[in-house]
Amino acid sequence: MKTYIIYNKFTGVLNTAGTTEDEQFESILQDTDGVIFLPDNEKWGDYYSTHYVLNGQLTAFTADELLLRQNTNLNFRWKMPERILQDNRTLQIAKDEKWKEIKWIRQRKENSSFTVNGLILSVDLAHISGAVQLAIIAKTAMQPFSINWTLVDNSVVTLDADQMIAIGIACGTYISNIYDTARTLRISIDLATTNAEVDAITWPI
Repeated sequence: MKTYIIYNKFTGVLNTAGTTEDEQFESILQDTDGVIFLPDNEKWGDYYSTHYVLNGQLTAFTADELLLRQNTNLNFRWKMPERILQDNRTLQIAKDEKWKEIKWIRQRKENSSFTVNGLILSVDLAHISGAVQLAIIAKTAMQPFSINWTLVDNSVVTLDADQMIAIGIACGTYISNIYDTARTLRISIDLATTNAEVDAITWPI
């Protein structure tokens, strides 16, 4: 009993498999079909998702090609025999997806951390703004001010009015820079004329 694989002669795609004793199965083949026999004790399932036929030989997809094949969705299609991921997105879809990605990064950075005078603090605009207001009031009234602040590493520091105000300024600048970057990237997205140009747009490190 021999196991055979029927494949498309033009694309190399494996279509189906079966077993035969006399190899008399030509009646099921179409003009576009080719056939290849598996060695004894090897199974069709061992090849179905990982191989194609090239020059009449079962050939394994590379690791990179297998990863690309997993990325197929409504907007991308794995194309044979070229072995490429074909981009079927319209330019507008590519732009919308990129802007969604940029907004997600912007939001993540807004909820991240920033550094001022060697201290690493969580971005907590409401908390920081309230503390800065108290510091300004105390400073204006020439009253003493101190506040305990928990850093990202969970250590606690005591800040005076000037230090708290400096943190407020640094936090505001950090957030402002995030939005400036997002706006600049939005302009680049709008000006892009191809999907490749859109895909090349990334948040600066």
